[in-house]
Amino acid sequence: IGASGAIAGVMGAYFILYPRAKILTLIPIIIIPWFVEIPAFIFLGFWFVMQFFYAAGSTTGSGIAWWAHVGGFLSGMILIKLSSKIPDFDADIKIKKAAPRKKTPKLQVVNAKAVDHSPDLVGTLEISSIEALAGTKKIVNIPWGFYQRSYKVSVPPGVRQNTKLRLAGMGKIISDSSRGDMYLKIEIKNEF
Repeated sequence: IGASGAIAGVMGAYFILYPRAKILTLIPIIIIPWFVEIPAFIFLGFWFVMQFFYAAGSTTGSGIAWWAHVGGFLSGMILIKLSSKIPDFDADIKIKKAAPRKKTPKLQVVNAKAVDHSPDLVGTLEISSIEALAGTKKIVNIPWGFYQRSYKVSVPPGVRQNTKLRLAGMGKIISDSSRGDMYLKIEIKNEF
């Protein structure tokens, strides 16, 4: 039925799901645009009636396009009603559990801890097995007292479990105004 029939199907589903939603409509009055919010059931109902009359009134082969709009609209309405009747087998949840995640969140909060009396800090950065193979870039948010600092971290390709990435100068302040380092321990989730 073509793209216009498919779009008409989406409009039919919208007609059923959100009949009271407001559609911002432009009504041209000579050269003055007039914007009005019309409920979806009125707007789409009027559109459907127009399509039906154009289809019924056409005598040439061009009426097929109009009938595709009518058929698509009705199909969308029927299929959206039928989709609620189909039993849910939670297949999407089972697939998500079986398939490994390809990515971990781009932004991660790392709670750094001090290592004994050293000025160095240690935290954990989680990545997926695919990110470990290909490398990735993360934004690490490290809470420091009452504010948080965000840093961009590049994880090189081929990194392994428990590898430590060094962030120079991100540790505790030493008495002579220099800083220790922060080490991010890589934790790979969903290993092969």
